[in-house]
Amino acid sequence: MGKKKSFIILLILAILATGGVICMNSDISIQKNYKKPVRFKKLKYRKFNIEDEYIKEIVNSESSAEKKIPYEYKINKKGVLIGSAIGDDGYPLKKYGKGVKEKIASNVKHLSFNGSTLLFLDNKNKLYGMGWNRTEELGIKMNEEEKSSEITGVVRKPVSIIDNVIYMTNQNETGTVLAIKEDKSVWTWGCNGSGLLGYDKDCNKDIVQVKKILDHMRFVTSNWYNAAAISEDNDLYLWGDNAYGQLGNGKKGGEYGMEENYEYIPQKTMSDVAKVKIKKGRIIVTRLDGSKWEAGVGCGSEKGTDGKNISTRFIRIDKNK
Repeated sequence: MGKKKSFIILLILAILATGGVICMNSDISIQKNYKKPVRFKKLKYRKFNIEDEYIKEIVNSESSAEKKIPYEYKINKKGVLIGSAIGDDGYPLKKYGKGVKEKIASNVKHLSFNGSTLLFLDNKNKLYGMGWNRTEELGIKMNEEEKSSEITGVVRKPVSIIDNVIYMTNQNETGTVLAIKEDKSVWTWGCNGSGLLGYDKDCNKDIVQVKKILDHMRFVTSNWYNAAAISEDNDLYLWGDNAYGQLGNGKKGGEYGMEENYEYIPQKTMSDVAKVKIKKGRIIVTRLDGSKWEAGVGCGSEKGTDGKNISTRFIRIDKNK
């Protein structure tokens, strides 16, 4: 009986020891799989919150350099937007050589400024704007004379533009506004410079009507003479100028401003995209696996019409290929 009991005890200890080894090996295997770079980076870049893209402060000195007073706008911790008061000449008001600040609005969460026109979004997803209305981006129809006058063309107090907006931008060189609504649709209005409205070939138009151009998008951005959108399925859409092949479609143009270079309709360009950044003549993309790609000026071995190195296709630029 004693031998049998001892055997049972030894058997139980052996089973426990084997189980412990199995658990240890299992833990090691899970930990090893979790540390695979591709999987880790995919988990990292799958997380996207539009709130992370909100702009809280802007200081712009280029458009008002001759006035020596920069435009300044800032949303404080309480959501109050404070910024430059606009003078009779349509530029920042100054007193004793310093810029005059004023409270513009409360409950503000995001702003965008293109050098002359301020847009901001409140906590109820209502979009407002003020400043110059040169391309009717404030949603106010004007004739050419009215738009160019500092008396009629400058709106000195916020006006409501549209509702149900979760993100917008007008930070480009054309005076085009792009916005995402709560239903993830993308809408545009303002100037159609470089075809940034996304649907019309007439680049001399200012369109006051807001028009939908895309559905199921999670992000939209614009800078210089290009625009980009990323879908909920992580597909990248690009449009606008293609002077340096920055749209990555294998084509290239000549100089900026040549209408034959433009893509007027958003083109699906790449899949599995996490982020996109637009620079002058160049577009940089981060994919879900963390790899970085770019097209346009300053990358690749092709030559532009001005002799600069360009790439008309997206090429990988990060070291960990």
